[in-house]
Order: sequence, then structure tokens, then C-alpha cells
Amino acid sequence: MPKGNSLEVGVIGAGTAGLATAIALARAGHAVTVFEKHGALAPLGAGILIQPQGIAALDALGVGAAFHAASVPVTRLIGTCHRNWRIVDIDYGQGEARGVSRAALAQLLLDAALALGVQVRYASPVERVVLHGAQAALVTPLGDRLFDLAVIADGAASTLPAQVGLAVASTVYQWGALWAMFDVAEWAGQAVLEQRYRGTRQMYGLMPTARVKNKLRLSMLAPVRGAQLPAVQQGAHALLPGRGWRAVARPAVRAGAEAAGHSAADGAQYRCAAQTGEKNSRAGHGGHARGVTGMPLNSLIGEW
Repeated sequence: MPKGNSLEVGVIGAGTAGLATAIALARAGHAVTVFEKHGALAPLGAGILIQPQGIAALDALGVGAAFHAASVPVTRLIGTCHRNWRIVDIDYGQGEARGVSRAALAQLLLDAALALGVQVRYASPVERVVLHGAQAALVTPLGDRLFDLAVIADGAASTLPAQVGLAVASTVYQWGALWAMFDVAEWAGQAVLEQRYRGTRQMYGLMPTARVKNKLRLSMLAPVRGAQLPAVQQGAHALLPGRGWRAVARPAVRAGAEAAGHSAADGAQYRCAAQTGEKNSRAGHGGHARGVTGMPLNSLIGEW
């Protein structure tokens, strides 16, 4: 180990896990470089629910204030089936969860990392990790670099863990997702994540994600089978469960369709790391992922 116990650390991937790891290591006094294959920060998806334990972790990383400013409280999760039976009812009480957009979460983590002196190298895909005694070389198209510690955090589609004997290769998961974000002036469930289910194969959710001026930004999520993603372009309403839920969601979706800058939905298939069951969405970035982009939110309304 180098003098002073300070390590040169290479982190592969500038996603949530990679940036959070970079912050933690930089706060501990290590010199950290993050390698990101995309040319810029590239968060994928709409909103994400951070549970109380996750909020505590963000506080410990020193980004709690920024996170609270970028997120909104979710005090309750209610899940109802298409027969209007309540299946899930979680009241967070004093330990509220919070909804946040993936883009906002990524940006606040990046800002914190840069403020700590973390170096971020964009357009730098790591092709291999090669061990050299007690060190590891990260092999990129721009050359190799030795580190005392290498952290692999580039998602379930990564081939690097299998290369170094840490995990088997990932496989394409049979489920993907359709998502969107839109703003509404009024919404009854200001702090409620609402979900609707039809059996175990259909789900639709709306989650408070941010405050934008005087409006509430909602994230919509509807899991779909990977094979159905092309059909989404022909009318996503066919994949959403229950007329009762359509009546609830329709005003918000219509408002979203009219909101400037929030007029398209997106989707992706998932990959599953066989040893851990982890799922990471990968749309439009090569591999086996299949993305659906530019679909008007009006098509979600369909013939409701």
C-alpha cells in the first residue's frame, strides 16, 4: 500500500454506484479516477424511489442537503389490483422515502465527486482489467493505467467481472420497462406512490419525483416483456391494467402530453447478472438492449 495509506483508485462506470463509491473513497483521502464509456453523464430512466436507508447513506456521503433539494417526499406506497382490492399499503411514518429523477441524482453525485477532486474521464470505455501483482491495469482505447484498487461499477451488462473471476456474464432479462416523466398542476397523491396490478404480469405506477416551479413532476413506470417493446410504439395503453386505473391516470397523462419538454416516453429491456439477480436498464447503448424512444405520451391514452 502506498505511503500514508492513500490509494490510487480507478472506478469503472459513472452511474449511481460508481459515483457514490468515488465520493466515499475520495472522502477517505484516496485519489479517485472514474472511467465512463459515454461522452457525458448518461442516466437512464425516469424517477427512482430512495428508501430511508438510502437517504441515510446519502447523508453519510455528504450529499444529503443537495438530495433533499432535488427530491420530494413519498410518505406512502399504495398498490391496488384491477378489482380495486388494496394489495400493498406501506406508511413510512417518520422515516419517509423520497422520489427523485435519475438525472438529478446523477448530477448531484457528480457535483459532489468533482468538488472532492475526483477525476472523471468520459468516452473512456474500459475493455479489460489486467492484474499486475498487487495492482490492476485498466485497459482503455487511450492506453493502460495502473491502480492500487479497481472498482467495477458499470452495470449488469458488464463483461469485466467475469474476466477477473468475480461473476459470470449477464444475460438478457425477459422483462423491460416503459417510463415517462410529466408535470401536473394538481395531483391528489402529492406524496403517494400509487401502483395498479393485474395479476403478477402487469403493473403501472405513478410516483412524485420533483417540484418544478408550481407543478409536481410525476414518473410513470410500466414493466413490459422485452418481446412486447416494439408493440409499445403501436399503443402502450394495451399494456396498462384496468379501466379504473386508466380513469385515474388519464388526466395526468394528458397533462404530461401537453407539457413542454416532457412529450415522449422511453423504454428498455433489462439485463440480469446471473449470480446476483441485479437488473440494470440499458436502452440505446448497444449490447442486447432494445430501446423505444420518442413515443408521444398521447399514445398512452389510446382509446380510454
